[in-house]
Amino acid sequence: MSEPSTVFTEMRPKSKKLSVNQLIGREILNRVPHHKFNNIKSGDLPVTAARKFVKENGIEGPAIIEAVRNKYTIDRFYWSKKGMFSAAFAEANYVNFEELRGISIQLAKEGFVPQQKELYWGMETREPNYEFFYA
Repeated sequence: MSEPSTVFTEMRPKSKKLSVNQLIGREILNRVPHHKFNNIKSGDLPVTAARKFVKENGIEGPAIIEAVRNKYTIDRFYWSKKGMFSAAFAEANYVNFEELRGISIQLAKEGFVPQQKELYWGMETREPNYEFFYA
């Protein structure tokens, strides 16, 4: 019998490319207060449970609300004066929120510039192994 193929074991996982705007938005949202809760009642959507959590605790925006469904799934929401949005939307469109514009100006004054290597998730610095193409 022949040895098992190592083609799939040596391939790299695909990485997700992030835009510079998303990296800046992520850094801005890291500076906003975070609130986490894990008592989602059965039948409630995570966004409904997050809105109830905000109302019960009197949380004022801007804030990140993390709703824990189970130990593997966490839904993130951004609570602002305009309402509740997904955290991914707020990261990509932070210029549309006046609360986040002030934080972005503060970041610019600090000289925050996202590094090029942060644009890819899971990429390593070593060269890829292309030997399996020639086997």
